[in-house]
Parts: sequence; C-alpha cells; structure tokens
Amino acid sequence: MASAATAATLTSSDALQQRLTALETQLREITDILEQVAHDADLLSCNIIRALKHKQQQQEQRQWTWDPTRIRWERDEGFKGPYEKTEDYTSADYKALLADLQAHKGKLTRDGIFYWTFENGATIGRKQVTRK
Repeated sequence: MASAATAATLTSSDALQQRLTALETQLREITDILEQVAHDADLLSCNIIRALKHKQQQQEQRQWTWDPTRIRWERDEGFKGPYEKTEDYTSADYKALLADLQAHKGKLTRDGIFYWTFENGATIGRKQVTRK
C-alpha cells in the first residue's frame, strides 16, 4: 500500500513538474514577445522624433518671399480681441503673403504671428500667437 501511495505521489509530482516546465516555457515566450513590443515601441518613438525634428528643421529653413514689415497694417478689434488687417493690394509683399496663404488653405504661422485670410479672400488678418 505504501508503494501505491509513493507511486501516486511521484505521478502527481511529475505532473506538477511538467506543468511547471510548460508554464516556464510560456513565460519565456511572453517575455520574448514583450521585449519585441518594447523594441518596436522604441523604434516607433525614435522615428516619430526624427520626423518631427525634420519637419521643424524644414520650417526653420524655409525661405519667405514676403516681409510683413513692408505691408501696411490697420489695427482692429474682433470678438476674440485685437488684431491687425490689411488690404494693401499695391504691395508685392502683400501679394506674396496672399499667395502663400492660399497655398496653405488660408492660414499660417510665422515667427509667432498667425496670419489668415478673411472670407472675401483678399483681406489678410494677423495676430500674435498666445500659448495657454
């Protein structure tokens, strides 16, 4: 009787050892997968940072074809506060700015100043960008 109990204990012990070995194998597989996910996330974040840096460098290197100081601006007040506007049709800089705005769907920011075109397509507004 003692040998039957010993055999049952050994069988139970063997089964537990096999289950433990299977769990260790699964844990190694999960660890490998998590390490790969972490590696992929690192690569993705590096690629995003590179792309943002490249975009910023392009924006900094951009050559502007217009000088806002050579455009006549009028102060005005809107429902969002003060701004400046122009319809300086005779200025080459106005025309270049208007073309640039049209190429950027009517809105752009340069040197901390936001420029936009009004609905009439000819009036240009500008105001200092405020960070919240």
